[in-house]
Amino acid sequence: MCVSPCRLEDLTNSRRPTQADSPFSLRIRAVSLLLSSTEPPSPTELDPTPRIEALNTVASTLSLLSRHSYLTSCTILASLPPSHPSYPSISASREAAFMASLISSASTVFLLSSSSLFASFAASAFPCGLDTTSTPPISTHAILRIASSHIFSLIRTSLNPAVPPAVHSPFFGCSLLVASQGAMLTLQTGESDDWRGAGVLSDLELAEWVLAGQERRWSAVGGVLRELRMLRLAVYGASERGAQLLLSSVV
Repeated sequence: MCVSPCRLEDLTNSRRPTQADSPFSLRIRAVSLLLSSTEPPSPTELDPTPRIEALNTVASTLSLLSRHSYLTSCTILASLPPSHPSYPSISASREAAFMASLISSASTVFLLSSSSLFASFAASAFPCGLDTTSTPPISTHAILRIASSHIFSLIRTSLNPAVPPAVHSPFFGCSLLVASQGAMLTLQTGESDDWRGAGVLSDLELAEWVLAGQERRWSAVGGVLRELRMLRLAVYGASERGAQLLLSSVV
C-alpha cells in the first residue's frame, strides 16, 4: 500500500475492492492522498486542473467511505459492553475510519486553499502546513466550505454519549485547525458572509472545546489550540453578527 504521493490508481485501489473497505486501508490511502495534495506541482505540469479535479474526487469518495465505516463501527460499539472481546478491535477500526475521513476532507482544503504556485514550498512555515496568505479563487469556495463543514459535522457526530470517547492522535488537532482555516478563507464581506461568519464562530467554539479535552492527553495539541483561539478572535472581530450571537449566548 502506498504511503507517499502516488498514482491515482493507487489512491483509488480499484484492484482490491475488499481491502479498500478496511478502515486501516482507508486511513493509509487518506494519508497518501494528503501527501499528494500538498506536494509541489511538477515542473512539466502546464495545467493543474485535471490533477486537482481528480484528487478532489478521490478525497470526496474516501471521506464518504470512511464516514460510513466509522458510523458502522459506532453502531456496533453502542450495542456491545466494553468487556466484550471484540470491543478493542472495533474501537481501533472506528478510530482509523474516523481519522481517514478527517484527513480526506483536510486534503481538499490543502488542495484548494491557495492560488499561489509556491504554497507547497512555503507550507512548512505555517501552522499545520496550510498556506493562508493567498486567497483561493471564488470558484473553489463552495467546495472548501463543504470539506470544512464535513470535518465539523463528523466531530459533532463523534460526541455520542452512547459510545465512550476515543483518544485521538495529535493529527486530530491539525484536522480541526485546517477545517477552521479553510472555512475562514471563504469569508468575504457582505450580509450573507456575516451570517456565515457566525457559523464559523460556532464551529471554532466547538473545536476549542473538543481540543481542550485532548490537550490533557497530548501536549502538542496546545499549539494548535492557541492558533484556533487566534482564528476565533479574528472571526469575532470581522463578523458583527457572529459577535452578537456569541455575546447573547454568554449573557
